[in-house]
Amino acid sequence: MIEKNFEEIIIRTILKDERLLKAGFKTHYISVPPLLGDSGYDLIWSFEKNGEKYTYAIMLKDHVHSSISKNQIAHLLGSLSESKRKLNGAAIVYSGNASGEVINFAASYNILMIPVTETLSEDWEGRIKNININMTIAVPSILDFKIAFNKDDSKNVLKKANKENYSISFTEDPRKISLFNADGVVIGTLSELLNTYVSKTDKIGTTQISHKFEDPTYLKTEIGNIQLDFIEFKIKIEEIRNPINISGENIEFQFAFSIIRYFLNLNSIPTLKNQNR
Repeated sequence: MIEKNFEEIIIRTILKDERLLKAGFKTHYISVPPLLGDSGYDLIWSFEKNGEKYTYAIMLKDHVHSSISKNQIAHLLGSLSESKRKLNGAAIVYSGNASGEVINFAASYNILMIPVTETLSEDWEGRIKNININMTIAVPSILDFKIAFNKDDSKNVLKKANKENYSISFTEDPRKISLFNADGVVIGTLSELLNTYVSKTDKIGTTQISHKFEDPTYLKTEIGNIQLDFIEFKIKIEEIRNPINISGENIEFQFAFSIIRYFLNLNSIPTLKNQNR
C-alpha cells in the first residue's frame, strides 16, 4: 500500500533534482491525481523535453515479495482510457519482480517498466542523505492527587441533600472538570490549574505541590457545589531519549531516484500506443 507521505517525498525529490534540469527536463507539475477515473495510478508528471510536452501517469507498486501481473497493467490501461486528462505516457515503478511476458505486454503499449534499485552516491550530490537527531524530551505526569473540601461547607451541602456522606468519582476528562466562584460562574478547569504548576516545574524528578484556594472556589457535584480548601499532588518529570533517524535508504527515495535515473538514460521519451482513447 502506498501512503500519501510516500508520494509527497517522491514528488519533492523529483522537483528538486538538478540532473533533470541540466538534461533539459522542464517540469510543469507533478502531483497526486485528484479526479475520478485517475484511481489506477498514483502520480501525474507533466513535463517538457526538447520542445515536446508529455503528461505521464505513474503507478507505484511496492511488491518486494511478489510480482507485477498483466492484470495490474490492464487495470492501468483502463484507468488511462477513463481519465479526463490528456495523458500520452505511462510508467509502472515497481519493487519485486516482473516476468518477461509482463514486460513485453507493457512494452506493446509503450508503458515503461521501471525497476526500483538502491540509491547511488550520485543521487545524493547536493542533498542531505541521513539526519540523526538525539532528542531528550521531558515528560510530566501527575501523581497522588488529593482534594480537600471545606469542612463547614461540606456539612451544609450534605445536610441539604439529607446525606451523611457522599463519594465523588472523577469519570470525565479533567479538562472538562470546571471550577466555579461563589456566584456559580466558571473560573477555569481543574486541568488548567494543574498545568500552571506543570509549566513552572523544570526539575527532573518528583516535586510535591500544595495549592490553597485563597478565593472561594467550588467543585460541582450531584448534590451541589462544594467549596474547596486545597489540593495536593506530585509532579513527576521524566527524561525520555527519543532518537530520530531519517535515512536516505528509505524506500520512497529508492522509488524517486529510480524514476529520475531511468528517464535520464532514455534516448527518447516514448508515448502511449495502441490505446483507444
